[in-house]
Amino acid sequence: MNEFARLLSELIDRGKAEKRFTIQKLAQQTGITASYLSNIKQANRQPPAHKTLIKMADALRHFGVAERDLQKLLEAYNRTQLGLARRVTC
Repeated sequence: MNEFARLLSELIDRGKAEKRFTIQKLAQQTGITASYLSNIKQANRQPPAHKTLIKMADALRHFGVAERDLQKLLEAYNRTQLGLARRVTC
């Protein structure tokens, strides 16, 4: 599992445990399907496009996820994308 998927999974699991949101509510707020979000969370899919990431971050913010946690998620996304780019070009 990549770092981005691990952090996203932790944020979703914490939101669910704290009864702030479910994966279904997050997907609905983001405008994507719950199954697509679940696949990203489980690293069965590549990280989403930048536009979708921004929607996810806005939705997580809406549900009260701390800015520092969102920043960690965005940084992990950038590192994951950089790693994918290296693999493609090597």
